[in-house]
Amino acid sequence: MVNAIDKFLIKLDFDREELIRDKSRHYLYAGIGVLLLVNIIFIPLAIIEFL
Repeated sequence: MVNAIDKFLIKLDFDREELIRDKSRHYLYAGIGVLLLVNIIFIPLAIIEFL
């Protein structure tokens, strides 16, 4: 999963060396994980509510 996120961030013009040496990378991964979790939980609930 981390490698996939790294490849995606490189496509968005993030520098790989900067990602490797930057300690805030873990916060970036945590933020992406939280966003995915929220989407997995709340989007189906919103769809069910409108049905």
